[in-house]
Amino acid sequence: ADTEIRNNLLVGRSDGRYILYDAGTNTVSSGNILGLVGDPNVNPQFANLANRDLQLQASSPAVDAGIAIPEVTSDFSGAARPQGAAYDIGAYEYVSLEADLSGNGSVTAYDAALALAQGRGALEAALIVERAVL
Repeated sequence: ADTEIRNNLLVGRSDGRYILYDAGTNTVSSGNILGLVGDPNVNPQFANLANRDLQLQASSPAVDAGIAIPEVTSDFSGAARPQGAAYDIGAYEYVSLEADLSGNGSVTAYDAALALAQGRGALEAALIVERAVL
């Protein structure tokens, strides 16, 4: 194929317009989710669409629903792909993490420091800081 469109999460405007075109007989499109904003049948369940946080929630239909693309080894934030049973659809791979590393019942900056001390990496520590109650 001359053009491959794979593992994309496209949520169009309420008027139904998309930016996905068939460029002819040499275009291959697979592993994509298409929907309209507000469509309850195709809710991508972004972390926070209003703040343009397009990371996926654990219950998103895009989690583990993509096809394997060996050339794509990380997502937009640098997280390794795949994290679960399969690749996720969209720019971000869902990263499941236990954020309350201290076990005190709340997520704080201390948990992010523990993540770094345990060698979990800066990305996981940053995700914990995002969830922290400061």
